[in-house]
Amino acid sequence: MLLGLSIENWLSFKDNTEFSMIATREQQHGERLFKSTLSKNRLLPIAAIFGANASGKSNFIKIISLVKAFVINGSRPEEILPIYPYLFDDECSQKPSKFSIGMLIDNAIYEYSFTANQKQVIEERLLEVNSKSKKVLFHRTFDNISFYNNIHDKAFLDFVFKSTRKNQLFLTNSVFQNAVHFRKIYDWFYNIEIVTPEMTFHAFEQFFDEKGSLYNGINNYLKNCDVGIDKIECEEIQFGSLPIDGIFKARLAAELPEGKTFKLLFEHERFFVTKKNGNMLAKKMIAVHRNRKGKDIKFDLARESDGTLRAIDLFPAFSELCSDTSKIYVIDEIDRSLHSVLVQHLVKMYLDSCNSTKRGQLIFTTHDTNLIDQKILRRDEMWRIDKNKFGVSKFDAFSDFENIRYDQNIRKSYMDGRFGGIPHVE
Repeated sequence: MLLGLSIENWLSFKDNTEFSMIATREQQHGERLFKSTLSKNRLLPIAAIFGANASGKSNFIKIISLVKAFVINGSRPEEILPIYPYLFDDECSQKPSKFSIGMLIDNAIYEYSFTANQKQVIEERLLEVNSKSKKVLFHRTFDNISFYNNIHDKAFLDFVFKSTRKNQLFLTNSVFQNAVHFRKIYDWFYNIEIVTPEMTFHAFEQFFDEKGSLYNGINNYLKNCDVGIDKIECEEIQFGSLPIDGIFKARLAAELPEGKTFKLLFEHERFFVTKKNGNMLAKKMIAVHRNRKGKDIKFDLARESDGTLRAIDLFPAFSELCSDTSKIYVIDEIDRSLHSVLVQHLVKMYLDSCNSTKRGQLIFTTHDTNLIDQKILRRDEMWRIDKNKFGVSKFDAFSDFENIRYDQNIRKSYMDGRFGGIPHVE
């Protein structure tokens, strides 16, 4: 689970800015908070981030995406790192950027941080935290590294560090070199799923199994969402009719392993191809509507509305979130093309599945102010991000503001500008 993160000197985040998933003492909706046996802290299952256009919401999503990609994929030799400091201050533009993430893994708390510029990693550190102390598992500064005194196989880790490039994280290289010491920290980043406004439904190849839970699940979901679709089906088509050129078709036929599935996205259409007994089989997802006489009418997905397609694309996220998952879903513009009532339905559906032992989390940005409702979200689950006249972004939870009653209409206060995070329109 994510405990929180801090950023300094990256894009619009000039000063050290902290975001936290640790609950305050607020009592509302306490039944859905995760309770750790390791500490007295309760962790939030959800965070909604509000703010005006260009306030820094998408930059926040980019930060999570950057850190995940840097840890998991590493960097190529001599690659320029995607570090973009705050540019409206000459001093900041010459300084490195800093990132720190707190995480709960199993029953242990860790804090991982690194400082970097476009050329190299300047500092990197991993701490294990308990109620009484912080254990430094490793601490890297430029060309030096130190480890916890009782760490096993230190000689091998020293060797791994010597092979770590300046523009590479030691955490990443240790896993690439098959060291097991910090593998669970590396693996934790795989639990973060980032959904952007342009992202499409990434699990549609599972529609091969029309008796599977995903096939039945999405059709029930679409009916509940009232998007006009009765069901989604897969229709067999000729492999040769796929909207790809002949060279790519020949390569696909030659290289696709037996029984494997290849996904193809073309505009708003979804296709998938599998090889069975050496033959190439192709299917296309279609939407089925029912007319007044109860007859099924088939539509290409390209003819469906943006809102319908967005509802389809969000299904895997909410399907998994409502299960017993430990994944963290980060969704940018959750309300894009969706009606406010439908967004509320999805959020409430997820929250109804949360309890004191569930480790999944949902973090999203939105302009849908109807979610600023204490009947739906706690004050510490609602955040606003604002940007000052110098282009500096700042985070605040609604719980940071004083004198907010539990029964107060805080949406009105937000729209009146009390919390900031709204456009300054003249």
